[in-house]
Amino acid sequence: MARERLSRLTRREVAEKSAAIRESIGANRAWREASTVCLFAAHGTEPDVDLLWKHAAAPGKRICYPRVQGRDLELVAVSAPEALAVSKWNLREPARPAAGGVPLSEIDLVLVPGLAFTRDGGRLGRGGGFYDRLLGQPLLKARRIGVCFEVQIVQSVPLEGHDQRVDEVLTELS
Repeated sequence: MARERLSRLTRREVAEKSAAIRESIGANRAWREASTVCLFAAHGTEPDVDLLWKHAAAPGKRICYPRVQGRDLELVAVSAPEALAVSKWNLREPARPAAGGVPLSEIDLVLVPGLAFTRDGGRLGRGGGFYDRLLGQPLLKARRIGVCFEVQIVQSVPLEGHDQRVDEVLTELS
């Protein structure tokens, strides 16, 4: 259902809604107070949060992006969105060779993509379990904000024991 709704969004709608989402994130207390933040590079119809770099420059935030390492995600600090390259999975992630990962204990905020979310933080991913494994790491104490378009909000998602919830969900209407 969420996939179908997403497929109906035009490029213009995605751009406009992404801009509104970035404004919501930039105004969010967790974003303002975070020193080290994990963004994600939009894939397909995901909200584009790359332009949050404008908000990050003034307060001097350290920005990380996830990079696939086997079955897990490694969070790697990058100096600019241009430091991302298209991987063999057709995802934009920190280019190799890059510096090693940022310790999970240093991450203050993780922006989390997904296929669908509930208002209370339930999340349906895209099937690989990468974010569930990342968010389930005991050393990761970061605030978790699900980022999606309003059309991705649903009443319920199937949750299993390994599924990880987010603390908050932001959309273009948040």
